[in-house]
Amino acid sequence: MVPVSNPTTAAEQQYNRAHAQTRVIVEQTVGMLKSHFRCLHSSSGCLQYTPIMCVKITNACLLLHNRCMKCGVPIPDDLPPLPNEELPHVDANPAFHWRGQRIQGIVTRQELIQNFFSNEMFVGFLKMH
Repeated sequence: MVPVSNPTTAAEQQYNRAHAQTRVIVEQTVGMLKSHFRCLHSSSGCLQYTPIMCVKITNACLLLHNRCMKCGVPIPDDLPPLPNEELPHVDANPAFHWRGQRIQGIVTRQELIQNFFSNEMFVGFLKMH
């Protein structure tokens, strides 16, 4: 999912805010995993395995991390820092997508906005948090 390019409704603005907040958490989590499991950082941005195998490797790292946390195994703080890397800018209308996929993505995003960002329950939830 990508943010709405030019949000015109309150729901679209709320979606964009939630998208940005979620992306920050995901970026921090990925950064933490890459620093603890160097096998996730050595790809230089290219997949070294099939997408399915990449998912399995990532899941294994997540399971190991959660197991360490549950068992009280400390995560070493003395690891050398990873080089800073900028995440690529996510274009709301990337030219490399097929037209059908892009249209389906836009429809799905609008349904998500309508179902979760347009109702009073969500607005109340946001005010509580």
